[in-house]
Amino acid sequence: MFNLEEKTAIATCYIPVLGVLPALVFLITEKNPKVKWQAWQAVLIWATVWAAGWLLETSMFLRQLTPAINLGGMIALPLFLLIKASSGETVKLPFLGELIDKILKKP
Repeated sequence: MFNLEEKTAIATCYIPVLGVLPALVFLITEKNPKVKWQAWQAVLIWATVWAAGWLLETSMFLRQLTPAINLGGMIALPLFLLIKASSGETVKLPFLGELIDKILKKP
């Protein structure tokens, strides 16, 4: 739909913090299965980090871990995946990759 090169579209999904927005758009509009798969992974990473941060915030003891989780999950991991996507590599994260395959019904 946006006429982006595949690598560019995938890398866009992993822009730290803001990448979830294009990823959501690609989930809805993209026909390319590889881009759609990566968009799912980006959205699930964001959702997982958000949920983990929220859960940690409910505990006075674990609340101190929230910044580290946010830094790792919202900046470091997406930045790593953006670099890999820019070079054409696909990184399938444990558990999330399998979940996405089930969502998209891949064998």
